[in-house]
Amino acid sequence: MMDRVADRAKAAVVKRPVPKFELETLEPRVVLAADPVTSDHPLWLIPRGSAVIDGDVGDADWAKAFVIERTLATRTDHAATSRMMHNDAGMFLSVEVADQYLWADGLGTPQAGDDYVGFLEQDDSITFYFDPDNSRDRYFQANDRAFGTNFADFDVSEEGDGVVRRFKYVRGNGSGGAPNVGAFDDPAPGGFGSFWDRLLPGGTRYAGSYIGTPNDNSDIDTGWSVEVFMSWADIGLASKPVHGQTIGMNFDVIFDQNGGERNLVNNRLGEDRFTLPEFIDDHIQGTFSSYIGAQSGIHGPVNYAEAMFIDARAGQTPATINDLTANDPTPFSARLEFTAPTGTTSGLGHVSGYAVRYSTSPITGEAAWQDATVYENRIVPRLAGSDEVVRLMGLDPSTTYHVAIRAIDGAGNYGAISNGASFTTGTALPGDNGALWPIFPVRGRQRVRRGGRPLQHRRRVHAIALHGHRVGRRERCVPQLQRGHAA
Repeated sequence: MMDRVADRAKAAVVKRPVPKFELETLEPRVVLAADPVTSDHPLWLIPRGSAVIDGDVGDADWAKAFVIERTLATRTDHAATSRMMHNDAGMFLSVEVADQYLWADGLGTPQAGDDYVGFLEQDDSITFYFDPDNSRDRYFQANDRAFGTNFADFDVSEEGDGVVRRFKYVRGNGSGGAPNVGAFDDPAPGGFGSFWDRLLPGGTRYAGSYIGTPNDNSDIDTGWSVEVFMSWADIGLASKPVHGQTIGMNFDVIFDQNGGERNLVNNRLGEDRFTLPEFIDDHIQGTFSSYIGAQSGIHGPVNYAEAMFIDARAGQTPATINDLTANDPTPFSARLEFTAPTGTTSGLGHVSGYAVRYSTSPITGEAAWQDATVYENRIVPRLAGSDEVVRLMGLDPSTTYHVAIRAIDGAGNYGAISNGASFTTGTALPGDNGALWPIFPVRGRQRVRRGGRPLQHRRRVHAIALHGHRVGRRERCVPQLQRGHAA
């Protein structure tokens, strides 16, 4: 039922040597999205699809949905995978969470006058945030919506000694508050007819499932999952979105490791900073908010992801790139520059990839495009209207090239061929084969040799880069023709 969660959890509990550095794979733009001044918000694609809301994320359409994977950089026992899709009636959302200790007990001991909705964040839970008009205001607004639940089903009681349900459906007030959207006339089907049932709008359904023994830390659990369906009105949209339409979205997965009130003591500042995690009861966000570390969707959700609805039936294609230029050619490369196009010719949305081809003849039509050489790439486009820079590499010296690009949208549709750009690569230096050799500068009588010949620095030829980060100055090492001192 939850094979993916089980696999991740098993990997987390197996004792194994831990490397000095561990890196996680995220969308390349996510690193930039932590800063509210950047426009590089991650792009989440929402294709068409549907699922039975039963807490089991095993429906066939979920496998076709865009995957958002998040982990905690300082822990190996937590991970979250979210997917989203839509149909004419509304939006489907899911999350699978690897979690070794499952808790759904509210505050632990029910008290008279408890605000059950307000205690959602005391349990293992997920909250989805929606900014329907993509305004990205500092504080949650009255037209914004958020829905959250723990992993208990809706037909579970909100009181008792075992698993209890917690959910909320709230809006903003523009100043950091999050009141309930309101009480609805009829209890939702499957509930107990209590006041809390009436806080769930009639167009929303959810269900949860788990593998483990909740509210019991005597063993290691596997994790939990939640499925949600929300109507367009419940999300805050007046009608179903069209292909390429975008809204702001975020999510926050909260972990409760010991039950009762969450432990939010910052252990990094205490005596146990080397043996305990920074926070025992931590959380994972879809995209980080730099204003506050808790409930980021309410206080300053400036880093909503750009969520774009995809409908392959729409017959739309990405806009054409019309400002492609090729600059700064070297003997083996050139820099391509252009503006990221919209995801549709009508000006909506963003693209999800680029097809780049080059040739020694002009690329002026489909036949020439098919004959041109494919430049393999995994470029993650920036959002529409942003400046793009692509390095075209592996070229031959002293050669005139023609290049063109086509944008690709989330449904796999190709845009028209861009305007052509041409350039001539430079003349290679003797012995230069285009290899990049990051070495320390020559010092004294010591030299670095390659093939028996010493290497020397020649500046302003190539930028030396490791995983996209420049190392030192714009230098490249080339074989020196004359014999030098012994190394």
